[in-house]
Amino acid sequence: MKMKSTRKIAVTIGSVILMAVTASGCSFGYSIVGVRYENADKYTAGETDISADVKNLDLNWQVGTVNVSTHSGKDIEVREESKKPISEDLKLRWWLDGDTLRVQYAKSGIQLELKPGEEKDLSVTLPEDIELDELGVTGGNMEMDIPELQVENLNMDFTSGDVNARTDAKKIGFNGTSGRIRVETGEDTERIRGSLTSGNMDIEAGEADTVQVHGTSSDIFVKIDKAETLDTGSTSGKVTIESKDVRDLSVSTTSGGIQVTAEKVKNLNVGTNSGTEKLDILEAGDVELDSTSGDITAMLGAFEKLKVDTNSGKVTALLPDKPGFTARLDTNSGKIGGSLPLSGEEPLFRCGDGSKSVEIDTTSGNIRIESIK
Repeated sequence: MKMKSTRKIAVTIGSVILMAVTASGCSFGYSIVGVRYENADKYTAGETDISADVKNLDLNWQVGTVNVSTHSGKDIEVREESKKPISEDLKLRWWLDGDTLRVQYAKSGIQLELKPGEEKDLSVTLPEDIELDELGVTGGNMEMDIPELQVENLNMDFTSGDVNARTDAKKIGFNGTSGRIRVETGEDTERIRGSLTSGNMDIEAGEADTVQVHGTSSDIFVKIDKAETLDTGSTSGKVTIESKDVRDLSVSTTSGGIQVTAEKVKNLNVGTNSGTEKLDILEAGDVELDSTSGDITAMLGAFEKLKVDTNSGKVTALLPDKPGFTARLDTNSGKIGGSLPLSGEEPLFRCGDGSKSVEIDTTSGNIRIESIK
């Protein structure tokens, strides 16, 4: 998937926000504690133009927006704007640390007590031919769009809010506490790694070698054309996968549901405690499904091996009758049935030439083998 070029990156960053109630209980404001960073004495206060060769950009912004764009000039322009006058202590700080440009929100060591409307906005304008090794953004709410900016590594660390990243970076990393993150990449991505404690995560990638994204109570959606490894999971959130060609796909939850729709998967491993599992795979190699009490429905157009293990969940397998498979269907108190004709006696059955392998083991759940339509 080739993506359209653009010259603008819009990054909206908010801080950790604690809604503080005054003694009267009638007014609210932002309470932000601790603007603090190392080597504070090396930073310069105020806006600047940088003509030196910069390979890394490190932006740290507590409250407000960050807008990054490119221009035909040769300098890097760093500007800030606020609706109210900016005091000396609140002016941005910058430091050219070798080939790394570091930008901080304000003077180190101060405590900010900002009400709505008192936040600052940061604007960073880069030469259009700049090639960055790393772009790092730390803050709260971010919107990012950087397909034309040449960057090897993109790292985002946020506390809360909304993050949008549309990029062709080769390596992408993110870490968030709450909110929503959307990441869209092209065909040259090597690695996507990230975590989100609570909220929603949407990942859409053309091709990637490795995708590893996990959440705690986050709903996760991953759409990918091709990947060597896709590893994702959420404790209590729902996980939805749409893929075309993945070699190794692993999905796990504790109580959240799992849905996988794929054209081709060589190795598939899905596990949950109490969530449901729904799979629709056109072509699969080895498929292993595990559940404690959740129901499992697996529709496989073609496969080599299917193994299912559950305690009390119901298992429904929709399988082709050709070329056929040998099945071991084992249940203690559940029933075995379905529309696909099987020969043999419990627990060993055969369909067609018996060349593929099916093994389903339940304690009290029913097993149904249906004909795929």
